[in-house]
Amino acid sequence: MSRAAKAALLVLLAWWTWRLLTHPFQQDVVGGIFMHRVDLMFHEAGHLLWSPFGEFMTMFGGTLNQCLVPIVCAIAFYRGSRDLFAVSVMGWWLGENLQDVGMYINDARDLQLQLLGGGTGAEIEGHDWEHLLTMMHAITLDHRIGHVVQTAGAVLMIAGLGAAIFLLARPQDRGQAGGTRTAGTRTTESARPLPPRAGTSTIAPRRAPEHRTAAPTGQQSPT
Repeated sequence: MSRAAKAALLVLLAWWTWRLLTHPFQQDVVGGIFMHRVDLMFHEAGHLLWSPFGEFMTMFGGTLNQCLVPIVCAIAFYRGSRDLFAVSVMGWWLGENLQDVGMYINDARDLQLQLLGGGTGAEIEGHDWEHLLTMMHAITLDHRIGHVVQTAGAVLMIAGLGAAIFLLARPQDRGQAGGTRTAGTRTTESARPLPPRAGTSTIAPRRAPEHRTAAPTGQQSPT
């Protein structure tokens, strides 16, 4: 991705961050950004994916799945290409998911959110967190848990966005543009022999033959 495309993406993320953090728990805002539709797709898939593990995991699987996807993507970006910019954006995405989850938890008793079926939780069955908190005997903690999750999401969004801005603004390494030489390796140029100096011969001089005299054998020394 070019620097211009990354900058445009960060402008969009900054706008969404501002909207979400200044309008917490408001469904028309939280559910109005494009990423909510992406989150919803993974949320619904999670119910089906985790259904073999029982009723609790079937309900919890939607929230779990929508939060796991950014984490898995971040790990893939880091292990595959060490792309810290992409990892930071995935951190922002996880925080955005937590904004959605926090709003959902906060509504466990109020049941005023419009659900996928077209009605509110008070009108139709299917409010995940009403069932989950009831099963855990923690329904009265819905507002407290919802605010904690929303705050954690806000921190992640700000941290991810800040890290991505820092990485984009950081000067590019010259070595990366021209090919970095690592320690212990030699480039082709350094391995080439140096050209001979002007006025010098590249042919090694011959060595003069050595004349060795051997003492004659079979003669007696004079007495």
